[in-house]
Amino acid sequence: MEDRNGLTRTQGLVRNPYGHITGVTQCLEATFGALYRQRNALAHAGGIDAVALRSTLSRAAPLVAAGIDRIVDAALKEGLSPLELAARAKLRLEGLRGRAPVDAVDLLG
Repeated sequence: MEDRNGLTRTQGLVRNPYGHITGVTQCLEATFGALYRQRNALAHAGGIDAVALRSTLSRAAPLVAAGIDRIVDAALKEGLSPLELAARAKLRLEGLRGRAPVDAVDLLG
C-alpha cells in the first residue's frame, strides 16, 4: 500500500511539478500556521491542554526537524545562510512554472 501511495504522489509530481510542489508548500504553510496558533494559545492563554496541541506537534515536529537538517546541511556543505537557502528554493519553485515535466528534473541539482 505504501508503494502505491508513493507512486501516486510521484506521478502527480511528474505530471505537474509546479502544481504538485505548490500543493506541498500550501500543506507546509497550513501546518506551520497551526503550530503558530498553538504557540499563541500557549503564550497568551497560558494553558497547555489545548485540544489540537498534540496533533499539531506530531504533524509539525518532523517538518521542523527536516527543515533544520536542510538548513544545517546547506550551511556546512555550501556555506548558504537560511535566507539564501529560502531564496534559492523560491527561485527553483518559480522555475518550475510552465516547464515540461521532464525538464523539471534539472532543477533538482
